[in-house]
Amino acid sequence: QKYVPDCSMLTVTSFGFDNLARMAKVAPHLQLGYLTDNCPDEDLDKVASIGGRQICPHAQKLTRERVAHAIERGFTVRSWGNDTVENMMRSLQAGVHGMTVNFPDLLVRELARRD
Repeated sequence: QKYVPDCSMLTVTSFGFDNLARMAKVAPHLQLGYLTDNCPDEDLDKVASIGGRQICPHAQKLTRERVAHAIERGFTVRSWGNDTVENMMRSLQAGVHGMTVNFPDLLVRELARRD
């Protein structure tokens, strides 16, 4: 019997929109996320046009308003570029659903300190 993995929780992210568009055609069951500097409407429109539901703006460019706008449009928002505690906290304060971090120990320590 051939093993078929459950990919329902898998999200493919890329800085290359064309790569995501090709992935949407080849594997439409996968969730797609676009890594971008910010999340302007044109990026949200592009991602939605291929069935993507995740936008991944850079932590330094986040605002609570842009995150709320993306969420209102039905997107999950996951930030990247969280290489400092300041960026991690900026992401949390902006209301993201998640973030990519290289140093989760710094985030854990900061959250414990603030508790």
